[in-house]
Amino acid sequence: MATLTVTIKEEVVLNGNDHGAENTIDITGVTNMFERVIDCTVTEVSLMSFGSAATGDTFVDDTVKYLRITNLDDTNFVTLRILGPSKEYFVVIEPKNSYVLFNDDMDANATGSQAVSISFIDEIKGAADTATCQLSIFAAA
Repeated sequence: MATLTVTIKEEVVLNGNDHGAENTIDITGVTNMFERVIDCTVTEVSLMSFGSAATGDTFVDDTVKYLRITNLDDTNFVTLRILGPSKEYFVVIEPKNSYVLFNDDMDANATGSQAVSISFIDEIKGAADTATCQLSIFAAA
């Protein structure tokens, strides 16, 4: 087993004053990881899956401890589609930006209801805006 250290740091000088924060978390018990750079086209592509058995780009449900998807493109955004059982939500990743999760749990509803029904993510797909973009994917379980 390994420990993954993740540091998130913001730095900004506003009106001559330094502001920002740094948060470091050690994620213990990492036994699997996945890292790749993939071409994301304007036609939606599968980026990774979650299920009952680990294979290739599939992680076992409820084992993901950290997931980062970074859009490496300088110009175009990417839309992620995060799918769960009979629900989904979308996230836009602007050029050079990242989307980070610390688990594979999700909920989405279109009714405006305050009811929350957490379930596991089944799959993450991506589509580039106007031209193929490269995505950097890093996941640890």
